[in-house]
Amino acid sequence: MENLTNNNYAHLRILNDGLHLDLCVEPSNAFGKIFPSLALGTIIKMGSIRDLKAKGLIAGKTIIHYGLEYKRYFISELGIQVFEEYNNASST
Repeated sequence: MENLTNNNYAHLRILNDGLHLDLCVEPSNAFGKIFPSLALGTIIKMGSIRDLKAKGLIAGKTIIHYGLEYKRYFISELGIQVFEEYNNASST
């Protein structure tokens, strides 16, 4: 896939490894904050989520956690395919 940055591929790698991101969309103290499922020490910014979502590489679903609404983002089928193609190309 064209126009993917090294950061995009790095984010796809960690999402492919099972990480998901929860974005709070409910007006509260957590509004707009991103909560990763695992603390990996990697910062994923809103712009990165936007770019990956716009390209169809991640998908989202609405979840409710402790009465607050979140959007959970995870790697999509297209994202898995693009990451595997990149991973195979870079290993040869």
